[in-house]
Amino acid sequence: MLADHTDQFPNARCARQQINNKTLAPVVPKLTRYDYTGLCKLADHNTDHPLRQLSMPPASSPTAVSPRSLSMDKRPKSPPALSLSRCQLYSSLSLFLISIFLSVLITFLLTRNAVRSQLQKTGQEAQAVTAKLVVPEGGIGSLNAGHDITRLRGSGKFLLGNTRQRGNETADAEVELDRKGSEPGAEELRLSGELFPIWYNLTLKVFVPGFGVHISPTLNLTFDGDLLLKFGVNRTTKRIELNALKLRFPVHNLTQYKLSRVDDDGTVNGQAPKVVGIRVDEAREKVFFELDGELTEGAHYTLRIRYSGPIASKLSGLYLTSYTTLSGEHKCAAVTQMEPTDARRMVPSFDEPEFKAIFRLSVIHPEGSSAVSNAKELRERQPTELAEWVRTDFDDTLPMSSYLLALVVSDFEYVEGNTSLGTRFRIWSRKDALNLTSYALRAGIKVLEFYEHYYGIPFPLPKQDMMAFPDFAAGAMENWGLVTYREKYLLYSPDLYTAQQKQAVASVVAHELAHQWFGNLVTMRWWSDLWLNEGFATLMEYLGTDAISDGLFRMDDYFLVEALDSAFDRDSRITSHPLFFEIRKAEDVTEAFDSITYSKGASVLRMIRAVMGEEHFKKGLNIYLTRFKYRNAEHTDLWDALTEAVPEGMKDWKGNNFSVKQFARQWTEQTGYPIVQVQRLDDRRVQLSQQRFRMDPDSRETPEAVQNSSAWEVPVQRLDDRRVQLNQQRFRMDPDSRETLEAVQNSSVWEVPVWWSLNGESEPMEWLKDNCILNATDSDVLVLNSRSQGFYRVHYSADGLQHIQSQLFRDHKNLSLASRTRLIDDTFTLAEAGYIAYEAPLNLSKYLVEEKDYPPWEMALAGFSTIQNYFEDEPEAGPMRAYIKQIINTLFERALPHIKDQRDDEEHFFDNLLRHRIVQRMCTLRDDRCISAILNIYADGFVRPCQSAANLTMSSGCSRIPAPFRALAYCEGIHYGAERDWDFVFRMFRIETVQVEKERLLLALACSRDTHTLKRLLSLAADASSTVIRLQDKPSVFSHVASRIIGKKIVLDFFIDHWNEIYEDFKDQQTLLRSIISSSIVGKSKRVIDQMEQFLRDNERTTKNLDVFKQRLEVLQTNRRWMDRNFAPLAEWFRQHGTPLDDDELFQPIGGPIPSPIA
Repeated sequence: MLADHTDQFPNARCARQQINNKTLAPVVPKLTRYDYTGLCKLADHNTDHPLRQLSMPPASSPTAVSPRSLSMDKRPKSPPALSLSRCQLYSSLSLFLISIFLSVLITFLLTRNAVRSQLQKTGQEAQAVTAKLVVPEGGIGSLNAGHDITRLRGSGKFLLGNTRQRGNETADAEVELDRKGSEPGAEELRLSGELFPIWYNLTLKVFVPGFGVHISPTLNLTFDGDLLLKFGVNRTTKRIELNALKLRFPVHNLTQYKLSRVDDDGTVNGQAPKVVGIRVDEAREKVFFELDGELTEGAHYTLRIRYSGPIASKLSGLYLTSYTTLSGEHKCAAVTQMEPTDARRMVPSFDEPEFKAIFRLSVIHPEGSSAVSNAKELRERQPTELAEWVRTDFDDTLPMSSYLLALVVSDFEYVEGNTSLGTRFRIWSRKDALNLTSYALRAGIKVLEFYEHYYGIPFPLPKQDMMAFPDFAAGAMENWGLVTYREKYLLYSPDLYTAQQKQAVASVVAHELAHQWFGNLVTMRWWSDLWLNEGFATLMEYLGTDAISDGLFRMDDYFLVEALDSAFDRDSRITSHPLFFEIRKAEDVTEAFDSITYSKGASVLRMIRAVMGEEHFKKGLNIYLTRFKYRNAEHTDLWDALTEAVPEGMKDWKGNNFSVKQFARQWTEQTGYPIVQVQRLDDRRVQLSQQRFRMDPDSRETPEAVQNSSAWEVPVQRLDDRRVQLNQQRFRMDPDSRETLEAVQNSSVWEVPVWWSLNGESEPMEWLKDNCILNATDSDVLVLNSRSQGFYRVHYSADGLQHIQSQLFRDHKNLSLASRTRLIDDTFTLAEAGYIAYEAPLNLSKYLVEEKDYPPWEMALAGFSTIQNYFEDEPEAGPMRAYIKQIINTLFERALPHIKDQRDDEEHFFDNLLRHRIVQRMCTLRDDRCISAILNIYADGFVRPCQSAANLTMSSGCSRIPAPFRALAYCEGIHYGAERDWDFVFRMFRIETVQVEKERLLLALACSRDTHTLKRLLSLAADASSTVIRLQDKPSVFSHVASRIIGKKIVLDFFIDHWNEIYEDFKDQQTLLRSIISSSIVGKSKRVIDQMEQFLRDNERTTKNLDVFKQRLEVLQTNRRWMDRNFAPLAEWFRQHGTPLDDDELFQPIGGPIPSPIA
C-alpha cells in the first residue's frame, strides 16, 4: 500500500523495521510534514541502539537524582543550633572556585598534544588533496587539456565518527546569523564575483533510513559534509562568500576551517589568512567566512569546510522520496534537484550558472544502498571503519555549473547498454519497475547517437545514467551524466501506456539528452538566457523523437499542434514576456519556466532554421558548441556563430548580407508576434499588412506606442515574378487590455518572414517589409505561411478565405497538411479574438467530414472546445452540442467498434490519436451512444475483474480496458456512478504503484458530481502534510476539478478560502504553487472578476510577486469580453444550423444510463 499517515497505516514499514504507534508513542517525535518522512524517521528509532542506553534512567531509579536534589535534600543535616559565619562562607566559595580552575588546567594539559596532532593531521590532509588543475586561460569555466585534480582523495575520516551524537555542535545559535527583515535587493542576492571556483572535493555522509542501519534520532534524515574547495581570487578581499541555505557550520573550533594558498600544482605556497568568524545570512542565502587578512588578487587558495544539513521533505536540494514495494515493504531513497538555486542546500558553493567548476564526490552511505552521481564511479561500496556503512568514490566531472550537480542514494537496480562509441548507458528504477525500463534504454542510446551525429561533437562523458523516481517536481532534469525523471516520463509498458504516453517518454528523453550538449557542455551565463537552454532543447526533442521512432511519430507535424500552438496562445496575452528579458533575482527564474521559454523559444529557432536551411543551421551550431564548450555563453554568441554559417550570397530584405543577430533580436527581445492581413485592392492585386493581435481591433494605442510601432522582417515564398509589399502591426490576444507605459516604451521593430503559396505551388522565400502590393488575381488561391514555419498568424479577406474554403471542399489535399492546420487554427483564433465572425471558422470546418489527418482535426477540436467551455451548462448549449456532433459523427461511428479492443502502435500513431480524441469529444457532448459504450467497458473491463481479483490487486494488473480509453472510462464511471464507485476508485488509487495508472485513477476522482466529495479531494490536495496524494500530483487535482462544469463552481471559492494555508505550504515549491494558482482561477463572469480583484487587494503581501495572478486575471477579463461579444450571435447561429434536439435529450436528468456496477 501507499505510504500515508501512521494513524491510517499503523503497520507501514520503512525497510526491515516494523512501526507501531502505540508502543513508540511516548518516545516518537512529531512526524514531519510528509508522513512517509515520519515513517522513515521512526524506522531507525530502535530502543536497542547504544545511544538509547546513554539516556537518563527512570525517575524511580536510585541514580535518577538531580544535582539539586543531591545537594539539598540528601545532604547530612546540621544540628539546628549550628550556624556558619560570613568568613567561613567566603572560604568555602574560594576553595570551590580554585578546584574548578585546577580541573580546567589539568584537562588542557592532558589534551593539548592530541589537539595539536589532530590539527597537523588536518593540515596534511588538506595539502594532500590539493589539485594539479591550473586555472585555465579565459576565465571561469574553460578547461585546458592535460590538467586535472589528483587522484588522491581526502579521507573524510571525521565523517565515520559520531561527531554530532555527543551534542549538536553545529547549532544555529553558535553562528552569527543575519536575519534582516527587509527584502534583499537583486544585487545583494548575487555573488560579488571577487572569487571563482576551480574545483570542489566533497565527501558526504548521507543518513538516509530504511536500510537496516542504526541511525540516531539526531542524525536521521541529515547529511554531513567535508568539503575542500579550491578557488581563485579576482579582486582582493578579506572574506570568502559562498551560497548556502539551511546548512550548519560548527564554530567551536575555527581552526578546522583550514585556508591555504597553493600553486597550480597544489603545493602550499606562502602564508594564508585565518578564518576568524562565520556569518550566515539566511535572507541572502549566503555564508561568509571572515578572515584576519586579505586574499591576494590572482592567487589560488583551498578552504576546508565541515558542515551538516537536512535531507529535505520538499522536492528540492537533497530530498527524501518514498515508495512501497509490491510486497508491501516501505522504501526510502535520497535524490537531488538543484535547478535553479538549490545546490546551496547541499554544498556551500558558487551557486550561479557562470561559475563552472570540477566536482569530485565521495559518498558514505548505508550498506545495502547504491550511490550514483554525475561522474563514473571509481570504487563502489567499499567497506569503511563502520561496519554498516560503505563508501563510493566518483571520478571528476568536467567543468559544469552547480545546478547540474546530482546525487542519488537508493536500492534501485538498472539495465545497461552501450552506444556505438562506447558510452555506458544505464536506466535505473525501483526493482518492481525494472521490467518497464527497456524502451527508455533503447530510446536513450538511439537519440544520444543521433545527437552526436547532428551536433558533430561526440558525447563527452564515459557514461550516461537515467533514473526514474516516484517523487519528482519537474518532469525531468538534465543533470550532466545523471538525468532524473518522474516515473511516467521514463518507464513504459505497451499494456499500460497509450501511444501518446509512449511518445511523451521518447520526447522527454530526447529533450533531456539534447541538454547534454546545449545547456551542459555550453551553459548560459545567467538565467536571463534560460530560454536558449530550454527553447533549443524543445526544438531538438522533436528531431530526437523522430530519430527514436524512425519518423513514425511525425514530430514535424506534431510540432504544429503542440509547441507552436502553446507559444501562440501564451504570447498573445499582454502579460506575456520577451524570450530574453532581465532576470535580476535567481529566485524569480521559476516564473520563466513557461511556454514562452520552451515553446516560443523552439518556434523562433525553428523559423531561423527554415530561413537559413537545415545544413547551414547545423554548421552554425557546431561552431557555437565547439567555441564555447566547457564554458558559458550568451544568446548573442549563438547568433554570431549562426551568422558565420549563413549561406554565401544570402541577403536580407534590404539587400545586405543576412545577419542572424539583427533578425533574431526582434523576435527574442520584445513581446508578441504579428498577424499578416490580406486585403484585396482590385481583381489583380492584394495588399498585405501586419499588426499585433488585439481582442478589440478598435482600441487605440498611445502616441508613444504608435511611435514605437512593431514591425517584423518577413521572408516570403514566391510562386512567380509578381511582387509583394507588406504593412505591419503587432498581434494581441486581448485588444481591450492595455499595456503598461514601460511595455509600450520597450516596443521594438519586427522584421517578419512570410512563406506563401499560390494555387498550391510553393516558391523560394523572399524578404518583405513595409507596405507592399502582391499581384494575385481574384481567382487565385493565396495561402500565406504555407508550411507553418513562421511565427505569425494570417488574417485573410472575406473573398480570399472563400477561395480557400472552396478549394478545401473541392480537394483539400491540394493544400499541404501544414497549410490546412494553420488555416483552421488561425480562423478559430481570430474569431475568438473578435477579428472575424465565428461564422467563418464554423463554415470552414464543414470540410472536415472529408479530412482524415489528425493535425487539422486537433486544431478544430480545440476551437470547438473553446466554444463548448463558454457554453458549458447554459440553456443554449443544446444546439451547440448538436452541431459539433454532426461534424464529428462520421469519425465517431468508425471509432465506436474499436473502443473495447484498441491497441496503440507507432505505425498508426496519428490515426489512433484522432480516434481517441473523437470519442473523448463525443462523450463530453453527452452523446448517449458514447456514454453507454464507455460505461459498459467501465463495468466489464474494470469493476468486475478488479472486484473478483485477489484482495488488493492493483488496477494496473486487473483492468482490461484498453489503455487509450481507461482515463475516460474511470472518469465517466465516477461521474455517473454512486458514492461507492468513488470509494472503489479511491481504494484502487491508494494501492496502485504504476504512476500512469495511478494518475488516471486520481484524475477520475475529480469527475464526481458531488460537491462535498470534490471539496474533500481538494482538501487532500491542498494539505502538504498529507501523502495520500504525492506532492508532485497535487496541482493536477486542482486542474482536473476546474476542468469539470461542477468543479468550476467550487474550485475558486475553495482556493480563496484556503489561500493562506496553500501559500505557506507551497511557497518553497514555486512551480507547484503557480500551477495550483493557474488551475484554480477560472470563470467568465463579472462576479468572478470582482471577487478576484478583491482577493488580490486583501492578499497583496503574498500575491504581489506572483505574476501568474496577473496572467489569470487577464484571462478572466478576456473570457468576460468573449461572452459579451460572441455568446448571443453564436447561440443564434447554432439554433439555425444545429439539428433540433428532443426535450428528453435537452433535459435528461442527472444519473447514469446504467446502474452502478459496484457490488
